[in-house]
Parts: sequence; C-alpha cells; structure tokens
Amino acid sequence: MTFLMAAAFAAVVAARLRSLPTAVAVALAMGVVTSVIQRYLDPQSALSAQIVPSVPFLFMLVFLLAHAVRGRAGDAPAGGVPDRAVRAGGTGAPAITAPSGFLAPLATLAVVGCLPLVLDDFWTGLTANSIALATALLSGTLVTGEGGMIWLCQITFAGLGALFAADLTTNSGWPPLAAVLVSAVCVVPVGVVLGLLTIRLGNLYVALVTLTFGLLAQNLVFLRDRFYNSGQGIFMPRPAWALDNRSFALLGLAVFAVLGLFVVNLRCSTAGLAVTAVRWSEAGSRTLGLGVVPVKVLVSAVATFVAAVGGGLLALAYQSALPDSFNPFTGLVWLAVLVTVGARPVVGALVAGVAFAVLPSVFRTYLPTRWAGIPVILFGFGAVMLARNPEGIIAMHARQLRELGRWRQSRRARAEEPSTPEGELV
Repeated sequence: MTFLMAAAFAAVVAARLRSLPTAVAVALAMGVVTSVIQRYLDPQSALSAQIVPSVPFLFMLVFLLAHAVRGRAGDAPAGGVPDRAVRAGGTGAPAITAPSGFLAPLATLAVVGCLPLVLDDFWTGLTANSIALATALLSGTLVTGEGGMIWLCQITFAGLGALFAADLTTNSGWPPLAAVLVSAVCVVPVGVVLGLLTIRLGNLYVALVTLTFGLLAQNLVFLRDRFYNSGQGIFMPRPAWALDNRSFALLGLAVFAVLGLFVVNLRCSTAGLAVTAVRWSEAGSRTLGLGVVPVKVLVSAVATFVAAVGGGLLALAYQSALPDSFNPFTGLVWLAVLVTVGARPVVGALVAGVAFAVLPSVFRTYLPTRWAGIPVILFGFGAVMLARNPEGIIAMHARQLRELGRWRQSRRARAEEPSTPEGELV
C-alpha cells in the first residue's frame, strides 16, 4: 500500500498540491497511458513488469521538472521542525567546533573499534554491518546536515555503488576495494545531474524528485535480471586479508574515519564555509557573490560518492549486493534515524548505524519475544523528541552536559567565596 500511495501522489504533485480537478485529470491520464502501453508490451517480458509500475513516477518527474522550468516549484520555508533539523544547531548562528569537541567523537570511534576485538563472531558481524551502514549514512550528514537539502535517494546511490562494484568484482575480476572506489566515482555524475535538475526546486519538491528517482531506479535498474538474480543479488567477495568479520569491521571503521575526517576538513575549509552560508541564506550568499549552484553541486557530488562507497561496504559486509536491501522506503527510515540522532555531527552517522543495525538484535536475543518491537518504539520516541530538539539527540545531550558543567562551576565558585564573619557589615 505504501508503493500505491507513492504512485497516487504523482497526480497530487502534478496539481502542485492545490488543484483537485488537475489531480483527477492527471490520475485518469496515468491510468489511460498505463493501459495503452500494455497493448504494445509483451506481458511475459521482464521489461514490461518494470515499465508499467514506473509510469506514475515518470509522470511525477515530468511535472516536477516542468514546474521547475516555469519557476513554480519553489516553496516558502515553513520554519517547522524538519526545516530546523537540517540547520546547524536549529537556531542561532553556526557554531565553531572547539578542539575539545573532538574528544567525544574520538571516544565513540574508540569504543566502536574495541567492539570487534571483544565480541564473538555473530556480534562482530553485526558491528561490521553497522559500520558499513554508518558510511552510507555519512552521505546524509553531507547532503542534509551540511547542505540543508532533504534528499530521499541516498540509499539508491548506495545501491548503485553496491551493484556496480559487485558486478565488476564477480563478472570482470576486479579487486573488491578497487571496484568499490571506481563504482563510486561512476555514480557521482548521476548525483551531479540530479543536483543540477533540482537546484530551482523547493524543499518539498526536492524530496519528491529524489524519492521518485529512487523508485524509478528500483523498478528499472535494481530489478533487472543482471542485478536481481531472482532476489539473490550478485556475489561480492571480501578482500583476501579481510575475510573474517573482525578484520572487515576494522577496515570499515578505517574507511569511515577517513571519510569522516574529510567531512570535518571540508566543513572547516573555504568551500565548507560557502556551503554553510548557502544553507543559512541563499539570498545572502548571492549578495556576497557566492554561487549557489556550484556549492550545491559540490555537496551533491561528494554526498553521492560517500553513499556509493557505503553501499559497496554494505555489499562487502553481506558478501552479496542485494537489490532488496536498497529499497527507497528503507532509505526513509535511514534518514529518520540519522536526523533523530543528529544530522550535523559526523559521529551521529556512526551512532545511527550502530543503533539501526545492532539494537534490534540485542532486544531479540536478550529480551522476551514480546519486547522485540521496542527498538521501533524507541525510534518513534526519538522522532517525538525531535520536535523539541531539532538538532538531534547527540546535540541535546551535549547541551545538557554543558549546562551541567556550568552548574557545577557555579556551585564551586559559590563554595570558594569567602564567608562574611558574623557581625561584620558588608
């Protein structure tokens, strides 16, 4: 039903969420087109099974781009929680990270790095999966946390990177890590083109276009026999020196650390300052002479590359590139968990990946079966907390710790004040 509702929403988008007659007319047109093209397609063909479900999303994409060309696809910022969640700190000016602010991320990396050394093979495998997922989520930190854009197709870029890397490794004999790197580079132009097409769209329409792109890729690319293979995907071997889960987990953590350091350096660079300026005010950035298009294209390219690398790592973790693992609706959950934990902090992607991949197994293994749904409830509570803390859980706890530190300093200062002798006038 979720897929059906997404398809039906194409008519609503065509009507710009305003005109009921237009929505009805477009819905009828989609039904007619779907019926007509089936007369000219072989019902036994796999291509027919892919094209027919894609018709509503093709309609949506065409109308969205038409609205963009006519300059009618913008939307005024509503100032709601999702808008504040993709801005640094939610309110106020962008904060400059102090050197002491790196202690918590380094401690988190150290803790996650110790897990493969002390856990058994099962939990080490889950940790390796969570680290690979964290690398893919790091693309959300770039495009949403840094760029302030809500893209709903990062999981699609991850899937493209995984499928292309597995195809190069299995069918062409490439080394696995080289295949992951080259595949990620090949996926980057797709993200750049998508970024260029959505530059003039408002936030709502950008989200819809990227979700539509993900659904189209799911139907037209991921379900092809070359990649789908009756649901088994493509075999993806690990490097010979990282066959066991412990070695692969440490490899994935090293890749995440390198990409995370790159994100931090980008944030502190001149280009990163330009990205921050564009995120806060496009009009003000233009006044300063900054190019909004180059900045957003840069973010799109880097985020696409990181997502594809994360997808390749996920394929290595599973030792198979499974198209069903990269469903766009699963990507919505990825983004929800990331924003709930914190879209801005680099370490937020790591915490979100570990929580998403490991926490459900912890409840299933050590708690009664009836409690297996608690992680979903916890994620729901996290989304509710997002209403009061748009910057995410990590930033909320960091703020609480700072307040606790100031409270303790004030108590210490009051305790050290010299007391006034009894009877002495002040």
